[in-house]
Amino acid sequence: MKFVKILKQLVLEVKNTEELLNTYAYGEKKSDKGKVKRSLMTPEELMVIIANDPTSRIKGLRPENVVNQLYNPTIKDSQDYIDLGLEAVEKPGDYTEWIITQLRKLAIKVDQEVPFKENRGAFQQAYDAARNLFFEDLFKVKQNLIRFHANKKTDKIEKKDINQYSNFDELDSVVEALPLETATTTKSERKESKVHPGSEVVLQTPNWDVIKIERQDELGKEAACFYGGNQLKSVRGETNWCTSAPGLSYFQNYIRKGPLFVLIPKGGNTKFGPKDVGDVSGLPSRRYQFHFEDQQFMDPDDRQIDLVEFFGPGGDMEELKEYFKPYFGKIFLKGENTNNKTFKLEYPSGGASKYAAIYGLDTIIDSIPDSITTFEVINKSNTPLNLKIDEDFVKKFSNLKALHLHNAVSSLPSNLGDLNLKFLAVTNSKDIDEIPQSVDRLVEDGTLTLASFAGSNPNLKLPEKLQKALEDGDIIGYFG
Repeated sequence: MKFVKILKQLVLEVKNTEELLNTYAYGEKKSDKGKVKRSLMTPEELMVIIANDPTSRIKGLRPENVVNQLYNPTIKDSQDYIDLGLEAVEKPGDYTEWIITQLRKLAIKVDQEVPFKENRGAFQQAYDAARNLFFEDLFKVKQNLIRFHANKKTDKIEKKDINQYSNFDELDSVVEALPLETATTTKSERKESKVHPGSEVVLQTPNWDVIKIERQDELGKEAACFYGGNQLKSVRGETNWCTSAPGLSYFQNYIRKGPLFVLIPKGGNTKFGPKDVGDVSGLPSRRYQFHFEDQQFMDPDDRQIDLVEFFGPGGDMEELKEYFKPYFGKIFLKGENTNNKTFKLEYPSGGASKYAAIYGLDTIIDSIPDSITTFEVINKSNTPLNLKIDEDFVKKFSNLKALHLHNAVSSLPSNLGDLNLKFLAVTNSKDIDEIPQSVDRLVEDGTLTLASFAGSNPNLKLPEKLQKALEDGDIIGYFG
């Protein structure tokens, strides 16, 4: 069969870097018939694949010391390898061509799901997505290859030739529970300690312990490995956090940016997956890891949690929100939606909206610079926000020139006209039945030039002078 023939062609001989480059990353070639043939990958992508083979010889990294040397690598991630270039490769590793084989199979796999002959556009879209995911997940493949390499000479591995594994998933199913444990502290020392060396308990509440890891040395790494259970996954009651993999450098990549927080429940709902506690850590299988600098808030399966669900009213972590308030504020209110001139919040999307849902909109207003000239809140949800726009708001933001409130307020302050607004929009605000009389001052002064009340209360009452200016066309108005 043609399919079997194609698979047979995928059996590769070991090649050096130059041969790999000429075979898979040559760019474009013209065939004898003049057709342009594109290579499987770029030289940069080839470098990423070689770098994610833990047995590749690159700048002194030797296969006989795969596990140990990856504890303190001189190279931190694939981008660093790309920057070095292929000339840094002394020899591709034992698993490089197996990884390439999986990439070559990708088109066949996608074609089975989205046939090329039936819809070329759909096939290309599906192939591009699958290809991007392939390269994004290579770090996980590297972790599995490290476990495979460290255990293949033991009776824990039945199939010892990597080419006996037809795809990444098959390898993952075999090695996911295999250990990769080294430590400078003993088990008895860790058992006697209330907190693992290299970390500290920063908060204890009735339902949670919060652990902080900020040391960048080996003790910090060991603490991350311990609390994550050496990345042995939920099947063994542990986690899939890459920061807890003993043989990889992801811990260093994260910790140099900021601390890791591990949240451990006490009593009640402490189980996640098939086990109550971790085989290695002995901790509740349900635990979470936060890294604010990368906005990662992960469950044991290394999936993002819904912060509003966990920290909002009635949420499982509501009792922790005051402790984490400055951390959330730093990442969600750091200029993404606010600067010296403009504040804009689109609810429920965006970081500022998450912060507002957890801590309330009023807390955001307190953090906004007094100097802004534009204030805009757009509520696209069906949930009323009831933002507090009162007399103190008007006094604080005396420099405002534009105010847009969309489905955001249920009342307006009587001194609204004290602002020197050129643009006023109170849209989709069904609960507003009257625009304050003070707004007429803006009409008298000729300050207000544009107003909109689209989607608002059909019986909305406007001040007399504003009403007349809109009717006469002196102010551009839009009612929708």
